[in-house]
Amino acid sequence: MKIIFKSANCSKMIKSICLFFGFWMMCINVDAQVKVRFELQNIPKSKDVVPQYFIAGNFNNWAAGDSTFRFKRSDDGSYWIEKQFEPDAYEFKMTRGHWDKVEATANGQAIGNRAFQLKRDTLDQN
Repeated sequence: MKIIFKSANCSKMIKSICLFFGFWMMCINVDAQVKVRFELQNIPKSKDVVPQYFIAGNFNNWAAGDSTFRFKRSDDGSYWIEKQFEPDAYEFKMTRGHWDKVEATANGQAIGNRAFQLKRDTLDQN
């Protein structure tokens, strides 16, 4: 599975690898709030008839099945969600609506939280 993180109003692309997932982040130049787009691509086939994916993090009190943080499905089979965030440090994980179905490594092992930081008037080039 590939997870892509983008922010609007950006001019450069940054690439880093996190364990078994590709994680790309468009660079950030923030005035007040910035629109952030998360995309899930190349998702392994689900046993669920109609899988649902959510993002849970310190921005929504780690609510694993928060319907306002449910991904939408694109015609190409990928999933996406866009949200507004203020400059701050954020941590998150992808879930299937509850904590017994949270993202993991290819062999089912737990992974740490993903993280990103939005900085006011800063271009982050990790």
